[in-house]
Amino acid sequence: MASPLPAAKADVPVETRSTGSLPHRKRSLGLKLLFLVVFTLVLLEIMLRVQQKMGPFYDLEMVDVTLTSLSDDFNHSPPRDGIRYDENGLKLYTGVIPPEALQDAKAPKILFMGDSFMQGVGGQDDAAWPIWDAYRQAGLAIIPVNAAYSSYSPALFIPQARKLLPIVQPKYVVVDIDHTDVPDDYYRYEALVERDDKGQIVRVKATPANRYHTENLIAARSHALYLVRFLHKTYVVRWGFRSIDQGRAVQVQQQVEAFVNASPEQAAGKYDKEIALFERNLRELADVLIGSVGSGDKVLWVCHPHQNHIAQVPGEPAHHRLVFDAVSKVAGEKGIHYYDATPDIAKAFGSKYQDYYLKGDVIHHFNRAGLKIYARCIYDHLPPEWKK
Repeated sequence: MASPLPAAKADVPVETRSTGSLPHRKRSLGLKLLFLVVFTLVLLEIMLRVQQKMGPFYDLEMVDVTLTSLSDDFNHSPPRDGIRYDENGLKLYTGVIPPEALQDAKAPKILFMGDSFMQGVGGQDDAAWPIWDAYRQAGLAIIPVNAAYSSYSPALFIPQARKLLPIVQPKYVVVDIDHTDVPDDYYRYEALVERDDKGQIVRVKATPANRYHTENLIAARSHALYLVRFLHKTYVVRWGFRSIDQGRAVQVQQQVEAFVNASPEQAAGKYDKEIALFERNLRELADVLIGSVGSGDKVLWVCHPHQNHIAQVPGEPAHHRLVFDAVSKVAGEKGIHYYDATPDIAKAFGSKYQDYYLKGDVIHHFNRAGLKIYARCIYDHLPPEWKK
């Protein structure tokens, strides 16, 4: 009898290599992703710090952003840093003018007021230093006090003068009045002007969007991590500021440029309201200045040309003369000296007049060479009694 066949063995699963549980695999993947995220953030932090040292290409230290740039008296102010400007917003000439010349008790002070055309770019490259130097070369002593700052105009000159005149106590005052001042007064500042019961300007409040921008950049600067600063600043600049400003800054700049560059035909009858406000502010400024120095003979208002006041640029219209006419008119009413520098500057610049303006500047600022010529023209036309 044949022996029985062995019983069939049950199928035995082939043993495979263990790959771990599903939760374990997820935890491992999560750690890898976390490491990648942390590594990326650290790398971005390093890159932001390196670019700050090398450039910066995107400033995240923002050391020039200060609350002193905001003013509820005259809208905005220069940085009161004790290096370029003192606590009153007056330009410091340390290292540019000898200390003994600035401390000469017998030297009369000349207060210079204006916007960026009088402010210049610093050091000797403003409109006040060459005038001081011309006095020096003539053997005469003065102390220049430069209170000019970018985008200042008569609406701001009024509260500024009320503050500075008792502090400075100048013997003479020179005010540079620019063609941008009409739209600045009307479009940029009038909505922020606060007047007393007599209708006189008391202060010009800070622009709300500028306040938001400044305060939030200071807040962004307070973060220890540059990556957080980057995110905070980017939000403020790209979204926060725009939501408050709503395009007003761009619109005002366009209005300034349109006024400055308008031809006589384009400007005829179009800016009557703007000129009326401008003349009103000029009359108030004249009263404030004369009330302090005692006479219109001690005040000089100066107007300078933009490029198209000197010669016609191919393809561009000649500029109107509304500002020249308004300043001359009010100066005559108040007995103030008035000087239109256009003929003298045109003669000095000659046929290559474009070489004396900043390239591509729609407001037609003088470059350093042009600014020195402008300052010399002012000195040459100061009243004779100012040089005794």
